[in-house]
Amino acid sequence: MIPRLALLFLTLFLSLQASATHIVGGEFELQHLSGNSYRLSLNLYFDEINGTQNRKEAGIRVYIFEKGTDLPVTNTLLSLNETSLLNYTNVGCTTSGLKTSKLLYYNDINLNPTRYTHPEGYYVVMERCCRNSTTNNISSTFEAGTTIYMEFPAVVKNGAPFVNSTPRLTPPPSDYACQGELFYYDFGSTDADGDQLVYDMVSPLNGYSTAEDWRPAASSGPYPEISWLPGYNKDNQIQGDPPVNIDRSTGWLTVRPSYAGLFVFGVRVQEFRNGVKIGEVRRDFQLVVKACRFNYDPAVSITQPGSPSPSADGEILRISPTDSRCIKILYTDPDVNEPLTLEVKPVNFTNDNIFSLSGTTSGVANIPNGANTLEATICFEQCFNTGDQPILLDLVVSDDGDDGCGLPRQTTKRISLVVETSQGNAPALSLSTGTRVFEVVRGDRISFDVTGTDADQEEVTVSASGRGFQLNAHNINFQSKRNNGRATSPFSWTINQQALQQPSYLIDFLVTSTTSCGSTLTRTETIEVRPLRQDDIANNTILADQTVCAGETPATLTGSLPTGGSGSYDYTWEMSNTNEHTGFTLAPGPGNKAQHYTPPVLTGPTWFRRKVTSGWEDELISTAVKITVQDAIDNNTISSAQAICANTVPNLLTGPEPTGEVGTYTYQWEYSTTGPTSGFKAITETGKGKEKDYQPGRLNQTTWYRRVITSAPCPPVESNAVEITVTPDISQNTINGNQVVCVGSTPGKLTGPVLTSSTDRFSHEWEYSTTSATAGFSPAPGLNTAANYTPGQLEQSTWFRRIVRTAAASCQSTSNAVLVTIEALPATPQATDVTICPGETATLQGNAPAAGVILQWYDKPSGGRLLREGATYQTPPLHTTTDFYVQAVTRNGCTSTGRTKVTATVRPSVANAGEDVTIMEGQSVKLQATGGTSYSWSPATGLSNPFIADPSARPLKTTTFTVTVTSEFGCAYTDEVTVTVLPHVVPTNAITVNGDNINETWFIKNIELYPNCHVQIFTRWGNKIYESKGYQEPWNGTHNGMPLPMASYYYIIDLGMNEKPVAGSITLIK
Repeated sequence: MIPRLALLFLTLFLSLQASATHIVGGEFELQHLSGNSYRLSLNLYFDEINGTQNRKEAGIRVYIFEKGTDLPVTNTLLSLNETSLLNYTNVGCTTSGLKTSKLLYYNDINLNPTRYTHPEGYYVVMERCCRNSTTNNISSTFEAGTTIYMEFPAVVKNGAPFVNSTPRLTPPPSDYACQGELFYYDFGSTDADGDQLVYDMVSPLNGYSTAEDWRPAASSGPYPEISWLPGYNKDNQIQGDPPVNIDRSTGWLTVRPSYAGLFVFGVRVQEFRNGVKIGEVRRDFQLVVKACRFNYDPAVSITQPGSPSPSADGEILRISPTDSRCIKILYTDPDVNEPLTLEVKPVNFTNDNIFSLSGTTSGVANIPNGANTLEATICFEQCFNTGDQPILLDLVVSDDGDDGCGLPRQTTKRISLVVETSQGNAPALSLSTGTRVFEVVRGDRISFDVTGTDADQEEVTVSASGRGFQLNAHNINFQSKRNNGRATSPFSWTINQQALQQPSYLIDFLVTSTTSCGSTLTRTETIEVRPLRQDDIANNTILADQTVCAGETPATLTGSLPTGGSGSYDYTWEMSNTNEHTGFTLAPGPGNKAQHYTPPVLTGPTWFRRKVTSGWEDELISTAVKITVQDAIDNNTISSAQAICANTVPNLLTGPEPTGEVGTYTYQWEYSTTGPTSGFKAITETGKGKEKDYQPGRLNQTTWYRRVITSAPCPPVESNAVEITVTPDISQNTINGNQVVCVGSTPGKLTGPVLTSSTDRFSHEWEYSTTSATAGFSPAPGLNTAANYTPGQLEQSTWFRRIVRTAAASCQSTSNAVLVTIEALPATPQATDVTICPGETATLQGNAPAAGVILQWYDKPSGGRLLREGATYQTPPLHTTTDFYVQAVTRNGCTSTGRTKVTATVRPSVANAGEDVTIMEGQSVKLQATGGTSYSWSPATGLSNPFIADPSARPLKTTTFTVTVTSEFGCAYTDEVTVTVLPHVVPTNAITVNGDNINETWFIKNIELYPNCHVQIFTRWGNKIYESKGYQEPWNGTHNGMPLPMASYYYIIDLGMNEKPVAGSITLIK
């Protein structure tokens, strides 16, 4: 027996080991799609040799936890969407036991911004067992679990959306390493958000899965790591010199392994944004290390055309314009029958069709009795030119590692190269005239042909341009011409008046040709044209001297029409404030270039002259004329503005002695009731209005005055206008506010009309007096300068009035006086509490503290609802003790300082009919009432005496009895008691258990009315075969699930009512 069990255990163990070791590694990805939608992916690497196909799950459930608390958030099912094999470089040279597939699972999920907000982020996890059983650096591989783990941030940070996609890892290594040789692999990953990625080595996570529970629901972290074999750890996951490590910044994985085998390793990619970590992705994978055969490096050389031997390392190659633009590449390998590939990589430039690679770029070298060397050619584009800076090219030759079974080797040769391009021949330019300086006068004509030629027959263009002027602004005829090899265009210029405006013109003629490589070559010829003067200018005179008043525009200065000159006439008017010979500048205004000129208004003596020019050298200046300006009357400012009350005399209006013009001054005072700029009339009263100063009479309206001074022959000069503001009589200053106010209360607002005026502003002042309406007034306290006034609390009766004043003239008006009468508060009233029976009304009585005082009844001590006014108040029927409140109020509304509480006490109920009882049919029960001196029961049916406290009751059915109890105070109260009457139970005396579903169970009529019953059934020998507390499941003729034989059985039914049990027999019939 023991050997057989051992064999069974061994079989199960081997079966478990073979079926469970299937995981190579894996990693998660989370990529943002749009809005709150993300794609959660799982790349799972599956061992196709040691794993069983039934472990390729159609869907894998993964779990998301909150990182700060490790609380579960949700889980989601990722569906298998794609299966593909990893392509190792040469599977035949790795191991026949290595075949790995990539299983891609994913699902689109929604990360709700109201849920995914934890500042420490979240992690997603999957746990599976077991790892690949052929690895060489971890223990118990067939039981080692795999935990795929990834962290990601919240989708909301600082109240704003936070969008992130996790790093997308490069595909896992599809190559193998050779024992004792350096292996490197680019683990550099990409990030859609441009976040900083930091790489490090981590121990793979084991988790909590087992061979028996190989796909558990993932638990929250932290997770245990795998168990390393001796000599291996996180920093030495693959032993070597160096051991496996990864560059923190670039993600380059390097190792020089010491031993062959299959090794598990873990890489972590951490994601940082603005220096803060926001997530991480872990990848578990395996690296194959094999004992490779030795492999030699390939060799590569180049030969420049015309050179008998290959170029030396570091030599700068040069291709001149006459050299062949191609370079030959030779490459080979010491290993026999070695496949090679050639790549040409630009180093300091981009190959935008600059060069092409032809010949053999991949093939087999060192073939016995065959080709030893492979050959390729680099050719550069015909017009490519490096300039002074050499270009750098890397020639990279790679082998496949000795038929794919050694470490691939690679040789790189860097070459420096200068490439030159022929610039072609410069074009020629010729003029059909040998003259280069032309001296001309008006009417002359210059004419010749301009020809451009190109010896290379490239396209040639002839053109012309003026230095500092446009050719088309003159009477010049010339058009640019373009042609292949030769282009000719005629030039002509007829000299007219316009050409005489400057002394010299330079014209450049240009020939341009473009080479086949796009280079532009030019040549230039220049001519000069010099116009010559013919006659001097004459007859330049202007008229005339004049005298003007200040502010007056002078008459137009007229100029003669000149004669002579070299062309048309240009006029320039100039002025001087110094004298007729010096200090001249350009005269102002748009007319300063015309034959005649109108000067602007002048402020002092000014001289004017006219300059005439013709051509570029003829100029003649006229004799200057003088315009004399007579000084204006000044110092005509009168004073001063005033504000007066109606029907009063203003102060004297005064003006100073004028200055300015010399002569006799005439004064005329004027007035206006319209405004300061219009409606003025001369003052014509006898003996008034003609003097230097003026005294107005009494005024009843606002009036403006000004002084006009005349000194011939210049026009009159008006002074400023001064305003005498007349304030009209103040009316409508009547106030309201007679009132009676309770002691301690604030009086109401005292009001009066708001007075307005278009010519003045009003101010207000309130006054009070406790003496009378006509005496003893002083300024009122508080804010007393508004149109209305609110007094504070007053202690005695007080009179108030309002003073209204004007701002300008301090005119004032006193209003009527109003009286605020102060009334004392009444005393708090007195009242007596009362006691009543339930349901009765209470009459409450209060005593007024004084005659003429009204009592008010309320339901609350303050505020509340007014119930009645008067000395008494009758309540509605009351069933509970209730408080009421009464206060005193005078006819003017002054209320007592408090309210008096009056209580209507309702005597409590004393009736008690006793507890409800339950009896069986035909039984009686004694009722017991308490709390009164007399009793009355209803209904009387079934009672021994309805007028005593404790009658006996024998009702035929369930009945509720009401007792009315009368107390010693005559109050009547009621209470109820219910007597429940239950019918007797009636058990059947037989059941027929024959399968016809009729009478199959024991029926007990009315038993449902006795939920506390206890039912027992016995055999004739006293053996209990059935028992039930309550009768929820009727007896079906069985005991412990087995049918009982036909016989008579005996029952006992305790109804739970302190009554005698019901007993009898039942016959079981089949």
